[in-house]
Amino acid sequence: MTVTAQPGALLSPSAPTRPRPSTRGYWLGALLTAAAVIGAAVWVVIAFFDYQHQIDRFPRTTIPGVATVQLTDTSTRVLYYENNRGAATPALADLALDVSGPNGAVVAVTRYSGDLRYDVPGDNGRIGRAVAEFHPSEPGAYQVTSAPTTTVTGSLAVGSNIVWDMAPHAIGAAALFLLGGGAGVSLLIVTGVRRSRRAQ
Repeated sequence: MTVTAQPGALLSPSAPTRPRPSTRGYWLGALLTAAAVIGAAVWVVIAFFDYQHQIDRFPRTTIPGVATVQLTDTSTRVLYYENNRGAATPALADLALDVSGPNGAVVAVTRYSGDLRYDVPGDNGRIGRAVAEFHPSEPGAYQVTSAPTTTVTGSLAVGSNIVWDMAPHAIGAAALFLLGGGAGVSLLIVTGVRRSRRAQ
């Protein structure tokens, strides 16, 4: 059957077909998500090895004994008791600890509040537990002494607060994962929605 337009009749033009959005958004979203996940994982791994290396560098002494610690700043220092896994943590008084500053003045030592521990690098059978802390008033050489009168055995390590040292790495890796990964997933969703609408 042939349809013939009547003279003077207006033919409505057909609506132009809009092209579907490119799949480039899928690729960019996938790459952004993968980069965020891989970057966060690499950050965590590097931070872990740096954490292990930091603990390995802590000045140490056997108990009883004396450790000389050279400080370049006045941030709080933590005293860690290291012993075999499962050994009881001694009370601060039983360790008989004394700290003296560069000028020989006695520095106050207080009990560490909280539960902070680590695995001793290179010795899976030993752990370190935070037992005390002191606040240096100036840079210089500090002597940390566990008096011979103590009956406690083990090792004493002096270092920074490892929780505060690790916090920037944990926050940075989490932010990279959440923001980068979130942006990538959002781009994938937006691209999918736009392509599905144009297909209708």
